[in-house]
Amino acid sequence: MISSWSTCHKILHILMFITSFEEQNITYRSCSNLRIHLSCILFAISVYLVLKKVMNNKVNPQGWLLVSVAIFLGAMYSQYAFYDLGRNISKSDAKKIQVAYQESLLSPAGYDFRDALSNLLDDKGIIVPAELSYIGTDIYSNSFTKEDWNKLAKIHKKTNKYM
Repeated sequence: MISSWSTCHKILHILMFITSFEEQNITYRSCSNLRIHLSCILFAISVYLVLKKVMNNKVNPQGWLLVSVAIFLGAMYSQYAFYDLGRNISKSDAKKIQVAYQESLLSPAGYDFRDALSNLLDDKGIIVPAELSYIGTDIYSNSFTKEDWNKLAKIHKKTNKYM
């Protein structure tokens, strides 16, 4: 029993590492990172239950059906959470980026945020002249994904420590 628990524990750590996307210190505003970690935990628990049933040789059809459904749902939810990071951000998140940009203009410590935003816009192929600033949330909501938003939120959180 101890070896199966340590194996499941190792599998859980591997899954958590694979799905972390370097976002451990990000706030869970978009909940995508939280959902990924919760789905990994649920999936690891269901794998542990299957291993426990196999090792104890307690085989009954109802139990296997329940465990199989739990594993399937855990895997499907993991896929949903992974693809959720690739979706575009909402209008409310775009407004938060706009507010964060305005705050970064008022603070000397906001240069990192402005630089990251500029680099992200360049990577997306969006050219914004300096005199226009970054006006409009439609630019953000149409071109930024939730993963991009999480990166900007992390940088904004770091720069707010110095304000």
